[in-house]
Amino acid sequence: MYPLMGRNFRIAAIIGGVVLIVSISLLFLLVAGKESSRKSTISGNQQYGRNIFSPSDIEYSVQNQYPQKTYSTLTNDEKKDVQKFLIEQTVVLEEAKNKNLMPIDERIFAPNKNQQEYNKAYERAKELILNDVQQMTVEGVFIWFNVGNPEPPVPLSQAKEITRQKMEAIRADIVAGRITMEEAGERIRKDESLSQFDSIYKSNAYAKYPSRDATTSIDSNLSEADNVRLWQLSPSEFSPLMLGLYRPSIDEDPEEGFWGIYHVLDKSGTITSYDDWLNEKIQEYETN
Repeated sequence: MYPLMGRNFRIAAIIGGVVLIVSISLLFLLVAGKESSRKSTISGNQQYGRNIFSPSDIEYSVQNQYPQKTYSTLTNDEKKDVQKFLIEQTVVLEEAKNKNLMPIDERIFAPNKNQQEYNKAYERAKELILNDVQQMTVEGVFIWFNVGNPEPPVPLSQAKEITRQKMEAIRADIVAGRITMEEAGERIRKDESLSQFDSIYKSNAYAKYPSRDATTSIDSNLSEADNVRLWQLSPSEFSPLMLGLYRPSIDEDPEEGFWGIYHVLDKSGTITSYDDWLNEKIQEYETN
């Protein structure tokens, strides 16, 4: 009886040992699997233009955009986002260097980057690129002939013609240099006959617009085509007489509302917009 119990004990011990070894092995494989999932699966460097990114550089970018992920766990769309940002950094730095906007050491394009210095250079380069986005400042003078009066003193067609003649005369004096735009505004304010068309004609006579970029309308009361025409003007140039719009409400079609003359005070920059410029450059990199 006792020898049988001893043999059974030995068998149980062997089985228990095997189970323990298998359990430890499985646990080790599980932990190793988790550890390996944390490691980058990026094979080798990636290069855009002359900018080279090592796997650690790419993982750094992943962490900035997707803090809870590694490159191996990104979706295809997320990988494209990371790639697009790496290309954006490349474009901005290379263009800043090519345009001599700032001194950039060629070593910044090498792999295994000093990320603090690299990001600082990128942010500064982007700031300088943004400074080259087109900006324009204009001033204008206006006479309104239609502000939605329920009982206009004369038919709108007649009011439109009366005010057109007044503005043509004003523009002739402006272009000839006999009066400035601000003086033209003052002339409009002194014309009391205009009160029959617009009760606040004095307030509407002159305006100076804040600086705009090319993606923003100079005057939202002008048609899109006329806003484009304004962007084609050079500094110090005057627009032709422009027919502005009166908008009764957001649900109604705009009507002809006023005559305006615009003067470009300042215009700078060569890039229509940062996004348009960047997209064009990215397409160049993707096709090369």
